[in-house]
Amino acid sequence: MLLAAGAAEVAACAQPKPAPARIKDSVPERAAALRGADGRLKLDVEEERWGVEADRERRRKAAEAAQGPGRTVVIPMPPPNDSGAFRGDAGVGVSK
Repeated sequence: MLLAAGAAEVAACAQPKPAPARIKDSVPERAAALRGADGRLKLDVEEERWGVEADRERRRKAAEAAQGPGRTVVIPMPPPNDSGAFRGDAGVGVSK
């Protein structure tokens, strides 16, 4: 009897709520966190050694060069129709 009462109590206990899912840090946030570490990582020295910042600058310049001054295309207007075959504008006022 005591065993049945204990089993009922355990079954009635509320389960602990799971912790909410943690949002993953973005790449810039992780980099900032690593730079803000205690200094033993020496990330700036390593990035300078491997040319990380120079590579970022090269990529940025290459992306700007690929875009060019602008991708506008100039389409010339056709010459006006002075033949007199058409009256009005796009059929307005023309009766059959």
